[in-house]
Amino acid sequence: WTAGSCGIAVEALKKLLPPSSRILELGYLASELRGTITLTGDTDCGVPTLHDNFYEFIEVTDYENGNRDTLLLNQLQEQKQYYIIVTTPAGLYRYFMNDIVEVTGFYASTPCIRFVQKGKGVTSITGEKLSEQQLIAAVETMRHKLEIESDFYLALAYIEQARYELYLEPANGSVCDPQRMAQVVDQHLQELNVEYAGKRQSGRLNPLNVCILKPGTKQVFKTHCLNKGQRESQFKTLLIQYHADCDFPFARHCITGDLSNSND
Repeated sequence: WTAGSCGIAVEALKKLLPPSSRILELGYLASELRGTITLTGDTDCGVPTLHDNFYEFIEVTDYENGNRDTLLLNQLQEQKQYYIIVTTPAGLYRYFMNDIVEVTGFYASTPCIRFVQKGKGVTSITGEKLSEQQLIAAVETMRHKLEIESDFYLALAYIEQARYELYLEPANGSVCDPQRMAQVVDQHLQELNVEYAGKRQSGRLNPLNVCILKPGTKQVFKTHCLNKGQRESQFKTLLIQYHADCDFPFARHCITGDLSNSND
């Protein structure tokens, strides 16, 4: 997979492969079904397997507003994002996948879709509705701008402190300035999310903070998740979640920058 949070691992993988290597998108695939077939090697989208499965969709904003009216494939619009519901030959009936997909274009009259993120990858401290997709875009912008190597980061929403904490483990001896990193990420999030910008400017959200993690934290975190029962072959985690939902002690693994216990 090359979309969603898997894109972070792909970027790290590319550095271990010859420059001529091609990485092909596997397609929208889950244990429940093969959702799409990738048509070309230079895209992360595919055509739905409409001869094998029945698809229904709810636009993201409609779903979050309580609307459960569904759309069919022929009703989808380009550049819009939807929750996906499937009915399969294996017996799943109107099964809510809790996945968000985006329509990237059309093959003939069939919409092509790509996986964006899990539906749970959205947090809101005071109405900003910050998504995993926005976090990834902001952090990747920061990494390229400040030339920081990292293949592991995760943000937690601290409701009581009205603050986001971004935990990041640098790689290859990258020199990090947590304050500058936080400024760049925070600014880009404001550019991507008008509600986040409004809450920051009004003071309802405190500035985002960056915590630099000790070397090896990624592996410790992975072991922690596997010990709780997550399967290694399907290891994945939400890159943005509420502090109350995460039982990994990130604060113990910080070199600098942890404000998680502060009300400032």
